[in-house]
Amino acid sequence: MSRKKNPMKLYYATTSPYSRKVRIVARECLVSDDIEEVLVNPFEDDARLLAANPAGLVPTLMMDNNTPLIDSPVICHYLISLSKNKTLLPDDNEQYWQVRQLEAQADAILDQALGVVMEKRRETKWQSPIVLARKYEKLERCLSRLPEYTDTPATTLTLGDIAIGCALSYLEFRIPDLNWRAQRPDLDKWQKSLNPRLSFQETRPGD
Repeated sequence: MSRKKNPMKLYYATTSPYSRKVRIVARECLVSDDIEEVLVNPFEDDARLLAANPAGLVPTLMMDNNTPLIDSPVICHYLISLSKNKTLLPDDNEQYWQVRQLEAQADAILDQALGVVMEKRRETKWQSPIVLARKYEKLERCLSRLPEYTDTPATTLTLGDIAIGCALSYLEFRIPDLNWRAQRPDLDKWQKSLNPRLSFQETRPGD
């Protein structure tokens, strides 16, 4: 609950990994008290969400001047700009682009994962084994291209780390048969080191 008289409003869904990324960033930036989180179902054409974003997508942030921001990278970067947290998106040019690239890799994983989820929601007789196989192949390739995470716990958190953490959690949540943890134990240990953070605990995915 925001303590501001005219708070920003974040329209989100608990099952959306993009929403979760934004909510974690807000907490890590210590600006969550300036945001009223509004839970919506993007599949039900909620009038409040459509007024802010005609595409009906989450997350959508309504700034305190009633200007909407859409797309999770845009919202995350805006929230970081309000914060003094310089570790999420470093000023150093080389580090900055490394973080942005990691964020893009996470979004690529999520794009393929959402494709799997939507295909599996079709009636079995209409599902395409070819489409599913291709998306699983792409997911495996994307996971293989992630940086060499070790079993060292995550300490200095960047936006890229948050994005990867959300993507991995979503894979476990929606596509457990991918079983990425068993195949990548170092990545498993690294991802689990994020879980004790309050920002991750408060935003666990759920139906």
